[in-house]
Amino acid sequence: MQTITLKVKNNNDISLLISLAERLGITIVAKQEKKMSGSDNTELFAMLQDFRKKNGLFETIKNPVEWQQEERKDKELSGRSL
Repeated sequence: MQTITLKVKNNNDISLLISLAERLGITIVAKQEKKMSGSDNTELFAMLQDFRKKNGLFETIKNPVEWQQEERKDKELSGRSL
């Protein structure tokens, strides 16, 4: 027995592949790829934090709010006061 993994980009092609496999007597073992949901970014956040720590990113910025205010180049808008 051999195992072949297919990555299908177009979901409409899956039904075609299933019908062909059934016709040929092939057993199908379906595995869905794990997708990150928009509401749970915990794993992604942890990966980014590890990357930041390993590469020493943003270590020179002690106060992000202060740093951002220094970096910004705001234009004065007519009729508005800061």
